[in-house]
Amino acid sequence: MDKVRVGLISCGGMGTGLAKACNELDNAEVVAIADIRQEALDKCGKELTEAAAKAGKTIKPTPYLNYEEMMAKEKLQAAIVASPGFLHHGMVLKVAAARLHCFCEKPMAITVRDCNEMIAACKKNKVKLMIGQVCRYHGIHSKVRDLVASGEFGKPICMVVRRLGGGFGGTYKQHWRNEMAKSGGFLMEVNAHEIDFMRFVCGDAAKVYAIGGIYGVTEIDWPNQNLVSITFKGGAVGALHSSAASTIVAATHGRARLIGSPPG
Repeated sequence: MDKVRVGLISCGGMGTGLAKACNELDNAEVVAIADIRQEALDKCGKELTEAAAKAGKTIKPTPYLNYEEMMAKEKLQAAIVASPGFLHHGMVLKVAAARLHCFCEKPMAITVRDCNEMIAACKKNKVKLMIGQVCRYHGIHSKVRDLVASGEFGKPICMVVRRLGGGFGGTYKQHWRNEMAKSGGFLMEVNAHEIDFMRFVCGDAAKVYAIGGIYGVTEIDWPNQNLVSITFKGGAVGALHSSAASTIVAATHGRARLIGSPPG
């Protein structure tokens, strides 16, 4: 079987991870990588080559500092777009215009208009567009959905999901994540996974209500504590507790977390 020739756009940690996973497939290979940062390009290329060598493969992707040049010069069939979310729209439009199938990281884009334009461009050019909503492929998540979809427990009536933490650190701490206009905020940048999981299990939403605020930090302009209420079209209700500011209970001078339940 001929391998699908794939180009990687953006060589950060996420892009490198996706490229490594792609190279583990028998029918696809990342043959070219692109990033405006030479250091990221060098690091990604080295890691992909080393990972392939450990698997007994010889892979040395051609590096480019311009992804449009990569698409023009390489005979690609597909591209992985792993840039920050606010760049997805323009990049996917150009990938579609080049008639390449596209895997785009989540979140899809910052606005509904941009999402619709991405879908329309891929349909027009007859190429596939897939968004990296990976929860649908995780064992636990898909098992929950399969159990509900089987009807064994009747119709879903309520679903509660929490994702709590203390903000971005390490390689995830990037300046663009501080701006709502670029990241879409925590609900979009991170909770795209949880919201998609809830839709995967309970179906599309009919009504959504959310409340939140900014607590404990000054460098961001988006709510880092959110409570979201969802009424699904099928009649179920859902709640999402999203936080980049705390674990279970937070106050101005302390916080508490309940692990397990008291006896009796």
